Amino acid sequence: MKRIVKILIIVVMMITLTACTQGKKISTEDIVKKLSDMNFVTNDVSSEMEDSSIKKVIVANNNKISLEYYVFESEDSAKKAYGTNLESLKGNKDFKVKEKNGSNYSKSTQSTKSLYNVIIRAEDTLIYSSVNVNYKSDVDKVIKKLGY
Repeated sequence: MKRIVKILIIVVMMITLTACTQGKKISTEDIVKKLSDMNFVTNDVSSEMEDSSIKKVIVANNNKISLEYYVFESEDSAKKAYGTNLESLKGNKDFKVKEKNGSNYSKSTQSTKSLYNVIIRAEDTLIYSSVNVNYKSDVDKVIKKLGY
């Protein structure tokens, strides 16, 4: 009986710890390091942005997958950008959008016949990717390794 209780406690702790990591933003330095460690080439294109609510933009590519990472001036700005991108996905009525929301975290995914789209907001950051549907699992693995 004690063994079963210990196992249940361990399982509950693992679930709790896993849930706590979602919604935590990652610093620009950490995201660049993690992506570089996964053989992505990263570029800071912040100076090319005309939207003053965007403080930082990192574009990453590994010849199969392209990701965009944004840091906004506020969480409200990130929520607004997330909402705009989500409405764009929902505009394609032929393909369902899967959503997951928390207090400081939102994630939406959509698979079409040819594309896999992901939008994730954690606090004042946003990750966006739209790739060939064949790379869906690769994108999901990268996002998981990033902690999103």
